[in-house]
Amino acid sequence: MKMAKATEKDLDAALAVAGVIENVCGSGYYPSTPETDADDPTFFDPDDREHLRAFYDRLEAIVEPAPGSLFRVVGGLHTILHNNIVDPDQDVIELHPRLVAGLEAVEKLGQIRASIAAYYAKEHDESGCHEAIHSTELQLVDGLLMRVGHMEALAVSAGGDAERAIERARLAESRLESATQPFDEQMARLNQRVIELNAENTALRTAAPFQARVRPWMLQCFGAEIATDGIERNHRFFEEATEAVQANGMTRSEAHQLVDYTFGRPDGELHQEIGGVMVTLAALCLASGLDMHAAGETELARISVPETVAKIRAKQAAKPKHSPLPEFPAAVQGQS
Repeated sequence: MKMAKATEKDLDAALAVAGVIENVCGSGYYPSTPETDADDPTFFDPDDREHLRAFYDRLEAIVEPAPGSLFRVVGGLHTILHNNIVDPDQDVIELHPRLVAGLEAVEKLGQIRASIAAYYAKEHDESGCHEAIHSTELQLVDGLLMRVGHMEALAVSAGGDAERAIERARLAESRLESATQPFDEQMARLNQRVIELNAENTALRTAAPFQARVRPWMLQCFGAEIATDGIERNHRFFEEATEAVQANGMTRSEAHQLVDYTFGRPDGELHQEIGGVMVTLAALCLASGLDMHAAGETELARISVPETVAKIRAKQAAKPKHSPLPEFPAAVQGQS
């Protein structure tokens, strides 16, 4: 069953009726009209038949030119509220979380299509670009992009090998057909897969080393002055390194002991110490069953999302001046 949509005339009538009822029943005023006489009473008397007649006449004058208007307005809102269009858990009118997730997915798919087109435009000359975009592997990719959960198509676009592309596309298609998770769970997996595949594609499509690809992100987030501030970079590296060993089980006491031990020794040579960082990080990842390169690519993709960049900028702007801490101590304590 389809619900008739209220017109602007219906909305005006409903608002006018609500205004009259609120003025009379809520505030106790006599029902006014566009032609209200100066001699009309100010307040409404429910025991006065003339007042009651004026009340009725006022409502009839509003509703008669738009019959059915109140039903269309109220019924339309009822339909919207009970059909997963607005968020039932909010006190204000906001889109249902499913619709928000769907719109975000559509936007991501548009970005993926643009990325695929840009890739082929880069890899083929102008005369061959149109043909390449309509090749078999890209048709398979486009077919996948038409369905929720098909972020595997991103990896296909970066493969550069037709057989590998087709194989991966078919594998992704079979995975999609067997998917039974609820929509919300699929959307969570979809968002995570976007981050992972963005990282994979970045590595596949560019020959620039990881360090060189961090630079434009730094400039975008912080600007040249902060990005090249050696003291600030010391603080942030130490913070992240501390968080890594904390996540891997190191205690506060062990950390303090190592700080005291290290700062009780002569300064090292930076180039050699950076090499030591790389070697020991690789060893830590091996012991923990992690891929340090994949972890780096995934994190760079995550922090390159516009929303994340905006949060990092806001955190930097709120950072205490002339302090190694990323935020005020009270905020840190409040989170512990």
